Order: sequence, then C-alpha cells, then structure tokens
Amino acid sequence: GPGLERVVVASDSCAVEIQPCDRFGRKLLDLGGHVRYAAEIVDLRTGEATPAKVTPSPTQATSVFYYDGSKAGEYLIHVSQRDVLEEGATEATSVPIGGSPFPVRVVPAMPDPYTSRAT
Repeated sequence: GPGLERVVVASDSCAVEIQPCDRFGRKLLDLGGHVRYAAEIVDLRTGEATPAKVTPSPTQATSVFYYDGSKAGEYLIHVSQRDVLEEGATEATSVPIGGSPFPVRVVPAMPDPYTSRAT
C-alpha cells in the first residue's frame, strides 16, 4: 500500500514486497510463510492480465513477487490473500488485500549511450 512506488522507470523487472499487517497497520511476523498471496498485473492499454509468482521469504516474514516492467504504460496490480476461510464459509477463497488494486505507471527509461546503436 503506502510503500509502493506509483511511478517506476522501465527496466527488466520490478519487485514488490508484501508485508502482512493487521487492521491497525501493525506488522505481522509470518516466519513460516503460512500466509499465501496471489498477484496479477493488468496492462490497462490492452486489458491483458499476467499472473505473477509470489514467493514467501520466511527469513524476512514477507512475500515478494516480480513483474515485467520493461514496457512503459499504465498497470494495475491486483494482490489477494489466498486460502482465506471466511466465518461461516465451507470453502476457502481469495480476498483482495487492503488498497488492491494498486495503480502503477511505468515511464520510459533514458536511452543508454553505451548500448544504443544510434551514432
């Protein structure tokens, strides 16, 4: 939520770290990686949705996922907590985390004179 950069410069990949918090904003320590997340990046220009692999980091008590930030454009990042069993429910579902979806704008990178073919 508040730590996500809304504007990033185009590069090979971008990383997003998910820090579990309670409803009061206090960090939760998920040292076993038991809280599971799903992430999906939607290109607003084409409407194409790309799932991202979320990897728990038990030593940091967070989860991390990477997405392709090589193309400039406007994106929405949907993040949900997986396997949530609501009160009175019989099946686990996915629930969006607070603030999701997160808008992100990828801006073009400056040309690199060392890798450019222009003379």
